[in-house]
Amino acid sequence: MADHLVIVEALTGGTGLRLVEDAVRRAGRVTFVTRDKGRYAHDPLRHLLESGPVTVRMCETRSAEELAGLFQELCDGGEFTLIAPDEQYLLPAATAAEELGIPFLPTASVRLTRDKHAFRQACAAGSVPAPRSTAAPDLASALAAAEATGYPVVLKPSIGTGGYGVVSAADADELRWHFAEVLDESEGTGGVPLVEEFLVGPAVSAEVLYSGGTPHVLGISDRLMSELPYFMELAIRSPVDLSPRVHRRIERICADLARLLAYENGPAHIEFALTADGPKVVEFTPGFAGREPAGRGPGLRDFRITA
Repeated sequence: MADHLVIVEALTGGTGLRLVEDAVRRAGRVTFVTRDKGRYAHDPLRHLLESGPVTVRMCETRSAEELAGLFQELCDGGEFTLIAPDEQYLLPAATAAEELGIPFLPTASVRLTRDKHAFRQACAAGSVPAPRSTAAPDLASALAAAEATGYPVVLKPSIGTGGYGVVSAADADELRWHFAEVLDESEGTGGVPLVEEFLVGPAVSAEVLYSGGTPHVLGISDRLMSELPYFMELAIRSPVDLSPRVHRRIERICADLARLLAYENGPAHIEFALTADGPKVVEFTPGFAGREPAGRGPGLRDFRITA
């Protein structure tokens, strides 16, 4: 790993700036890139951005063009390892890194996993088990999709993170009630509402490190979800007790996803529903969500999950 770590934003919940604190211990030089330090005003480690060994650079982190300009400037000072722990900044960071030839997560993979509609289509084409999903730009198409899928269904924006805008509908009346909020959330991200099959079974998540296209499952956690109709993660339990058969099936799906996404190297957080038909993929995030950064660099081999 290069002695200079460049971190593009941090989570505003979960581990937050603890990633920056850990980076200070592990690297000789740390640069933190943010569009607004005020985003971390309530983080107990916010002092790291005010003084000490961390260099803070202000930049519009949602802009690949601005990030590319900053990365080029930093490259002139030598090699660095790039990290972007927050999913919403992965695509601009990956785009800028690819433009400059900086080792990072593959842009095509980030782009595909960011768009849930495209990801579902890819899973269907590649025979990777996942919920049936239909894009529904208006209420009429959502009602038609729900009838074809069978109630209950899940409504969600095609682009988004953290369970925002994700809601279940037990019947047509509930769908009509919730569709407006899902449509509003979708338009705010440039996505489209999706109507998906409601998967019955425990929700688990796997933390995976890919090396040369081979998945190494580092751990699987059980996820405690909120009461319906919303899908907010309330807590996790790790490790979860799974049968060897289910564990092997999850590993096989992780390998299939590597081929589907052309995802050779890097971390991934993969969410599954353990249905009566076996595990089905709910979401793939290029990174250790909530615990560890998404990123890789020259010589970077150690992805240490921090509690």
